[in-house]
Amino acid sequence: RVQIVDFQPRELEVRLDPVEVRQMPVTVSLGSVPDGLNVGPPQTEPSSVTLRGASSRVNAVSQVIARVTIDASALNVDREIELIAVDGNGNQVSNLEIDPQRARVRIAVARELATRTLPVVPQLVGAPAPGYRISSLTVEPLVVTVSGEEATVTRLESAPTDPIDVAGRTTDLEALVSLDLPEGISVSGSDQVRVMLTLAQERGSQTFGSGVTLGGEQAGLLYALGLGQVSVTLAGALVDLAALDPATLIAVADVTGLGPGTHDVELTITPPEGLELIGISPAQAV
Repeated sequence: RVQIVDFQPRELEVRLDPVEVRQMPVTVSLGSVPDGLNVGPPQTEPSSVTLRGASSRVNAVSQVIARVTIDASALNVDREIELIAVDGNGNQVSNLEIDPQRARVRIAVARELATRTLPVVPQLVGAPAPGYRISSLTVEPLVVTVSGEEATVTRLESAPTDPIDVAGRTTDLEALVSLDLPEGISVSGSDQVRVMLTLAQERGSQTFGSGVTLGGEQAGLLYALGLGQVSVTLAGALVDLAALDPATLIAVADVTGLGPGTHDVELTITPPEGLELIGISPAQAV
């Protein structure tokens, strides 16, 4: 029962912005620190987030911040903080998607704060598989800077990692490992280090009993060997030596072109792939 006679305005200006995605680091914004307290370098997890929204709004963002208040009781900070996108003037930029929306912030707070640079020491548990050894072990970074209560920091001689299990391992390892530090100690930068471990096969030698056979026999001649077995010494990886079946080792006495009579014949043997022939004893057959 209502009739529209007129309406104003007849048109509206609509602005369309393309959607933009941008990666930005997380910045910790501290309020005023109470007198007598010292704070260590903040750690954030994750260290960067993804912004998604209209390009005009995404481009207006200068920082993604986590606002943290330091308590006068000198409690360490370790909690989830809501993230805010702000422009160059510190004003919040709204209608943006921040992924993730929260970050874990850790800050060491102490009345007597100490900072120290410590070597990183990987903690290995167990031993590689038999026949394997650790040929190299490296870590990046080699040192980290930690901070916290002076009494605790001064007791530290190194920055150990969480245990790294190498029991029964036969392959190389590269992994990100967290540092195992006392409660209240924070690290400048990431609290994870990259550990690279290289394994090598242990080498050695072993002596086996080998049968002897003839090679190059001629028709019409009867051959008789003066021995039926020799000792063969091979060298190589211990795992290959342990896996070798001695029955596959056969020494050959080549009698090609020899006439009737008694002859000293050199013995030869072809070692299995990956193994090296050290010697045959005796080296000749009669």
